[in-house]
Amino acid sequence: MLRPNVERDIDHWTRFMSSEACLEYFPAYQQGNPEDHATKWIEKQIGNYDAGKYGMLSVIEKDTGAYVGQCGLLHQSIDGADELEIGYSLLSTMWGKGYATEAAVALKQWAFEQNIVQSLISIIHQENESSKRVAQRMGMTLDKTMNWKDLPVCIYRMQTNNQ
Repeated sequence: MLRPNVERDIDHWTRFMSSEACLEYFPAYQQGNPEDHATKWIEKQIGNYDAGKYGMLSVIEKDTGAYVGQCGLLHQSIDGADELEIGYSLLSTMWGKGYATEAAVALKQWAFEQNIVQSLISIIHQENESSKRVAQRMGMTLDKTMNWKDLPVCIYRMQTNNQ
């Protein structure tokens, strides 16, 4: 299940921000207080919703109600062009269960069915093989590699089938 983030998700997201494994490809969050990072992140997502923008959503396990992580649509600038990214970040205890792919595919289908964009991207650290596989299972292909926000990343892309 996907749902908008709410303030009570700060506790869940603090677990993500406290995990060395989860933050391996997010060096900006490796320093400082994990709860502060989580609070700012959740507040930013809620602010995006309030401003009529897309943002990350909480991913919840249907059967148990367990918090899985986040997946969502993010506005990004790549080489000066506005892009819409499908992003996904899960708690390490939820890795390998197909949740990232399931959530990302649902968002991809929704974005294309609603004619939100003609193209979607995922920005993935060049060493993050698991996230690359999620992008490939979604139907994305490698578009380019580059430095983005001082990180070596791969840009995966897919076009809507309506073209």
